[in-house]
Amino acid sequence: MKRALTSLIIAAAASTAPAVAQNDTAPSTSAQAEAPAPIIVALGGFHVMVLKDDEGGVASVRNDAGDDAVLAFLEPSAATAAKTEETGDMEIEAAPLLAIMTSWKGPILFEGGEGEIASAGELVPESEGFLAPVFFVTTDGQETRINTPQGPVTPILPSYEDAVGMAGKLEEEGVDASSIKIVPIEFASVLQQINSLDNDLGYRIFSHPETVAFIEANAPANQTSD
Repeated sequence: MKRALTSLIIAAAASTAPAVAQNDTAPSTSAQAEAPAPIIVALGGFHVMVLKDDEGGVASVRNDAGDDAVLAFLEPSAATAAKTEETGDMEIEAAPLLAIMTSWKGPILFEGGEGEIASAGELVPESEGFLAPVFFVTTDGQETRINTPQGPVTPILPSYEDAVGMAGKLEEEGVDASSIKIVPIEFASVLQQINSLDNDLGYRIFSHPETVAFIEANAPANQTSD
């Protein structure tokens, strides 16, 4: 489906991504400091891909309500697929989603890669289709938590392959395979649900491995100097 893409100038477009995009740690807090909102903790380190023009604008599209919506892609291939003849000169870059959400108060339209969308559709064939799916791993119908140095967390994974790997590790640990399921859900819905929480319940959104690879490949240390 063709669509008209335009560019918006937002501060996050100029953000420089760190070498590692994975959400490994939660922001530290002191006894005197107010705990950060659950959405801030969940998105710590999470990156998306954007299309950026030479003037610093990022690609946007007019949504059904008639508002300009920033396009944010969960992996590089989704950004590549969105490029058209009109946007062929736009560069694909990684940006922290929190920075975009802080700088841009309008809507954000998330899009996933074709492979992840297809995997989600196979898991829920009765669905009307996914736009930007992410995956939970459940055990006996409950969201599975894993132990980390920062405490137990519930991973939210944009990669179906990562979800399969997590399910496999649970089996290796002796969990009955019949009780393990991979559940897809729209990323926008996840953000809405976490944003409605009063307290941090341990949800952590991990960057897609292809996004992590993109960031590491484009880190300053890996760029050839003139």
